[in-house]
Amino acid sequence: EHCSYSLEVYDSLQPQKGALAKFALNPYPIHHPAGMDLAIIHLKNEEAALKHMEDLGVIRHYLRGNEAAYEHNDEVTFDGYEVAEDNVVDQMNSPTPPKKNKKQNESSEDDDTRVFMPYTDTGNLIFASPERFLASTSTGPLPEGLC
Repeated sequence: EHCSYSLEVYDSLQPQKGALAKFALNPYPIHHPAGMDLAIIHLKNEEAALKHMEDLGVIRHYLRGNEAAYEHNDEVTFDGYEVAEDNVVDQMNSPTPPKKNKKQNESSEDDDTRVFMPYTDTGNLIFASPERFLASTSTGPLPEGLC
């Protein structure tokens, strides 16, 4: 396998304790047919993984069916990660700069140093059709890199 994907489940009240569980994902993402910034990755052993997640307290959310119409001003939630470049200047000025091990010193320019910061915002639908949605948020445009 060229890439391996996994999903980790954390306790949102105590994320510092680390992952409660890690679930393997299939090694082949399904990309959006029109080239939009969206991909789907399925769980390996989906039934067992979903049962284990429910036992950990994970709440499943279901997509709305086509028969349910979206209404103007419906509230929507944007929940994901803002993707940003690692800020080397902040690390250098930090009172406790990160320790570098041999592997970090040997990194190449091709290494992915992006940082994923949790991000949540709410908005309201301005326009909705079966193909496209337009929503406004109180904070303005969503951050670049939000996934």
